[in-house]
Amino acid sequence: MDQHFHRSAIGRYVHPGETISGFVFTHLSPATKSFNVDLFNSTKAQNFAFFLQVPGFLPDHAEVDFESLYTTDEVYELSTESLRDMLGDLPVNTMDADGNPNGLPINVVIVGNGRDVLRALLRAGWYETAANAPQKANGGQAVYYLYGRRSDAVFRFQRNNKVDRNELRLWLSPIKADGELVWLGQVTNFVGQRTYIETVFFGAHLDPDVDDARRFTSQNFWYSQGLQSFAFVDTGNRIAFDQPGTDFNGNRYFTDGYRAVLWLSGEPYSLLETSHLGWDELQK
Repeated sequence: MDQHFHRSAIGRYVHPGETISGFVFTHLSPATKSFNVDLFNSTKAQNFAFFLQVPGFLPDHAEVDFESLYTTDEVYELSTESLRDMLGDLPVNTMDADGNPNGLPINVVIVGNGRDVLRALLRAGWYETAANAPQKANGGQAVYYLYGRRSDAVFRFQRNNKVDRNELRLWLSPIKADGELVWLGQVTNFVGQRTYIETVFFGAHLDPDVDDARRFTSQNFWYSQGLQSFAFVDTGNRIAFDQPGTDFNGNRYFTDGYRAVLWLSGEPYSLLETSHLGWDELQK
C-alpha cells in the first residue's frame, strides 16, 4: 500500500518543458476541501487556490436560495460611502424567534459576493456547518434570528485543541455596496472546560468580551491574505464591563459598540496592500 501511494503521488519538481501528473493525498475531513498550489522558479511565481466539495457533505448555506431571499424592490444599491450611513440604521443586536432585539451584537459586516466570501473563510481556517446539523447557539440554547430567519450560514474556527471555538453566523442583507453583497455577522468566542472531555459533557460558555471575537476575526482574515479593506462603525451601543448585558439565552456580555466592516477577497491579497478606510476610530 505504501508503495502504491508513493508511485501515485505527484512529484515536487517539474523540469523545463516537462508535463507531470499525479495525486495529492490529504487527511479526510468533511466540508469543502481547500488547498493551494504554488509554482515557482528562480524568476517568478504562480499561485492557484482550489476548493473541492467532499462527497457526502452538504453545507448549510447550500440549502439557502439566496436569489429569492429579497425582491428587486427590497434591495438597496449603495455606494461605499452611502453604506457607512446605512450601517448606522441597521439593527444593533440579533433577535429571538419572536422578533425581540434581545440577542447578541451584530459586530461584523462582510462585503463580498458569496463565492469570494466562502473562499476567504475557507482559506482562513473556518469550518462549514452541515446542512442537517441542528442550528443551536451552544449547548441547546435558542437560535439567534435576523430578518425574520435563522442565520444563512454558520462557520466555526477551532482553537486550543478544539476546546475553544469562534462561531460566526451570517445573514445576507438586502444591501449591495458598489455591486457587492453585504452580509451581517455575529461572531462570538465560546470557551471550553479544562479538558476536551469536560467540554463534551458540560459544554462551553460564551466569552463575555464579544469584541475579542470581532478583533480575532478581523486579524484572521488579514493574516490569511483575504482582507482587501476594513473600517469600523460606531453603533453607540456600549455595554460596560461592570454592567454587562444579558441576551435571551442568559449569556452575559460587554462591548465597546463598534462593528468591523470587512471587504473580503476570493484570491490571496497582500497584507501590505490591505487598506483602512478610516471611518470611525476605535476608542481606547
